[in-house]
Amino acid sequence: MGLLFNDSFDYPDGVVTNEFATHNPGKPKIHTSPLWVATSGSLLAQSGQGYSGRPDEGPCGIDSKPKNGSAVYRVITQRTDFFNCYVQFDLRFVGLGATTRTAPMAYDGVHVFLRRQGDLSGHAYRTYYLSVLRRDGTSVIKRKVSANDDTYVSLANPVAHVVRPGEVLSRVQASVRNEADGSVKLRLLVNGTLIQEVIDPALKGPIRSPGAVGIRGDNCEFYVDNFQVHSLA
Repeated sequence: MGLLFNDSFDYPDGVVTNEFATHNPGKPKIHTSPLWVATSGSLLAQSGQGYSGRPDEGPCGIDSKPKNGSAVYRVITQRTDFFNCYVQFDLRFVGLGATTRTAPMAYDGVHVFLRRQGDLSGHAYRTYYLSVLRRDGTSVIKRKVSANDDTYVSLANPVAHVVRPGEVLSRVQASVRNEADGSVKLRLLVNGTLIQEVIDPALKGPIRSPGAVGIRGDNCEFYVDNFQVHSLA
């Protein structure tokens, strides 16, 4: 199980990259990253950790000021070749909020993107996402139906997984692997404890090709550290 990607976020405090850079390529003084793309919100560095910032409605400024846009947070890797793999990181959950743009929703929280395929700058993509924490105290694994449809389908019933503000989750792991029967297996673990495992059946149109990985946040303030991607046999 080889290490494919690693970011310990040992950057000077400030903007790593943000949605402004993604949507204004070539503009002077934008913040770009060789590792990350922010399609929405801001990836910040603070005290050696990745930080969402305190979510606001945006629009995001060039330096993520006065707004960071992170109420809708979508940060993915530049690399799009991650196949059978697991993502691993540490997460510190600060809390949930809401804005005039983003009312409180049951799915508010932090989620992991796996096999995100398609447009790196907008909504035209397919992906899996696995919920690490949600406002409703559950975890669920979903698949985006198509690149042209923002509908997500749940691959199994939600399971209880309550994470409280201020809690630190060590070694969050989200994995994806193709099975011989044409299905795809997805698993979510926290500190070695299995939270949920699902099979996306062959007949349901699973995502069986490589893609990017990343983190989605909704109305959520959080820190992430020691983000790694490892290959799975």
